[in-house]
Order: sequence, then C-alpha cells, then structure tokens
Amino acid sequence: MKDLVRLVVLGAGLAAAFTAAGAWEELRKNDSQRLSIDAKSIKKKGDLVTFTYLVDFRQRQGDFKTAEYRSLTVKAAISCKARTIVMGDTEVFAGNEANGPATGIMKPTGDDAKAKPIEAGTSDEELYARVCKPATAKAPPKAAPTAPAAPKK
Repeated sequence: MKDLVRLVVLGAGLAAAFTAAGAWEELRKNDSQRLSIDAKSIKKKGDLVTFTYLVDFRQRQGDFKTAEYRSLTVKAAISCKARTIVMGDTEVFAGNEANGPATGIMKPTGDDAKAKPIEAGTSDEELYARVCKPATAKAPPKAAPTAPAAPKK
C-alpha cells in the first residue's frame, strides 16, 4: 500500500512539474509561428529585465544535414530605458513548446552577443511591452450611489 501511495504522489509531482514547465504566455501568433514568454522567468534588476521566450514553428525548420527543429527557447535581456535587447543562449528542440529531444544550444558570439535597438513592429517590441511596460492599471471602483438627502423642514 505504501508503494502505491508513493507512486501516486510521484506521478502527481511529475505532472505538476511538466505543467509548470509548459506554462508559456502567448504574445504573438501568425500562420507560421508563435511567440510566447515564460512569465515565471522574468527577473528585474534595476533597469535590466532578463527572461526566457519561446518561438514555436508550424513547419519543421533546418535541414537533415544539420538538425531539424520545431521550437526554440531564447534567454534574453532588455534594458527598458535604452530600449535595447541582448540575446543569450538559444536551445533548439525537435518538438513544439520546447518538447522532444534538444538538438543543440547556440551561444551568441561577436555582434550577435551585443545589445541591439528594439525595432518597431518586430517581435522584440512585443517582448519589450510585456517585460518593461507596467500592466494597465485597473479603474478605481465606483462609489456606491448615495441616497438623496431628505428635504429640510
């Protein structure tokens, strides 16, 4: 009986881990790809925000000579005031949503490792908006209507 309880607890723990790992927040989507961010990875230190984002492709990318992949995760950092982004390590996966075997890690070098301005209309702008701009403030609740004062005699 103890073994059965342990097995159930272990299974529930693994299911929770897989669910948490796949909690991608979609930012942008079109017919060929989808951009998502791992909200739990967002860390702010002063003006610099680091995070991990996911690009999912509808069709396989790459070729049989190198590697075929359907998704990649990128570690990045954005300087909110300077409006620049720096790409970090990119991990490539055979399946969508960073599933399946990892087919490699690309480390940026040279100009690819330097901060670049965030260009309008690009997916970088979507990432900037998500990590740098404060969430829209909720409107203050409306005060309950008050009853009219009774006429004075």
